Amino acid sequence: MAGGQRRYQVTTAPISRCLWARPLLALILCLLETDAARAETHQVIAADFEFIPRILTIAPGDTVEWIAVAPDHTVTSDTLVFDSGPDGTRTIPQGETFSHTFANTGNYPYYCRLHGAPGTFNPAPLPPGAMGSVPDDQMTGLIRVIEPGSNNPPSTPVPVAPGSGATGLSISPLLEAGPFSDPDSGDLHAASQWLVRSITDGATAFDSGPDPVHKLSIRISGLAASTTYQWQVRYRDDREAWSEYSSPSIFTTAQAVAAAGAGLSGIYFKYNVKNGTSTPVATRTDAMIDFDWRLGKPHPSAPANHFKIEWNGFVLPQFSETYRFRVRADGGVRLWVDNELIIDDWVAGPFALYRSGLATLEDGILAPIRIEYFDTTRHASIKLRWSSPSQPVETIPQVRLLTPQP
Repeated sequence: MAGGQRRYQVTTAPISRCLWARPLLALILCLLETDAARAETHQVIAADFEFIPRILTIAPGDTVEWIAVAPDHTVTSDTLVFDSGPDGTRTIPQGETFSHTFANTGNYPYYCRLHGAPGTFNPAPLPPGAMGSVPDDQMTGLIRVIEPGSNNPPSTPVPVAPGSGATGLSISPLLEAGPFSDPDSGDLHAASQWLVRSITDGATAFDSGPDPVHKLSIRISGLAASTTYQWQVRYRDDREAWSEYSSPSIFTTAQAVAAAGAGLSGIYFKYNVKNGTSTPVATRTDAMIDFDWRLGKPHPSAPANHFKIEWNGFVLPQFSETYRFRVRADGGVRLWVDNELIIDDWVAGPFALYRSGLATLEDGILAPIRIEYFDTTRHASIKLRWSSPSQPVETIPQVRLLTPQP
């Protein structure tokens, strides 16, 4: 049966045979035919560093078939109840399968010999990331064999963030819900379904469908600015029962910011590095932080040596991701992003050095940025770049830098 979903029917074939067979033989035949009718075959995909699904619940007598859509993986039970590579080296060739029939109830954790280890399966949801992304040293799974029976649905989940009434959110917010619980001891969190609807007309803005990866949190995208939404989530256990949807949680996205930055506001100083005193000599707006003055002046009113510059403004990210900010400079540098000091190297060096720091930003939400730089002698240069999982390394362009509002 597709998806391994178990259904029950009353059949007449075993009963009719019982009418003419001797009592003991009839009982044996009835049991055999009932078990044969009930037994199912379930599929698990052995993908790149991941078994899909990671958790599979079946009944005694069922068979699990692992399909290798990627090469160089084994299917190895923690207790060696089954092993596709009994010699410790053989992997399942790509496009081929390995199967095992489970006669007894119990939990059967397993792993890939090349990309996992016995005893490391953890039923807790994996950290949020790209769909299907699993660390290549955690390729584990679990087969749970239980007798079919009544199944209570999981408890209704509790929305955590954004909390109801939240405002100024990114157009690609992170939704988070509380831990999974189930009145049936041993039932596991198999999937979640996340819904986001517009408050204005009730239209669905996002529906994850059954999601076996993003169980307790999910990053969504494509919402509209200055719009009010409500979100809900429900949980499914590993026996196909769904909870009720959580109570609606209402939030409003931030006003759109036009990506037409003027750059950062810079103040230029004469700087005495010995006692740390500075005297302002000029101000201007710099479109980008991408300078190589060599032995020249950074500004007509500033000296060629022993100067300091402070830039202030905002950076406008395009993605809700963790960004790496990179500074290459001759001289000392300090960098604050979103009011966090992420680079602190206030020491002059003999040549240009690379420094970097991380900041988690939200799509479309302005983050304050402040840069301090000083130079004493020799060449002077500074370049400010950034990157993220979706943003290739680049010098931060003018369109993403905004001056402080008056």
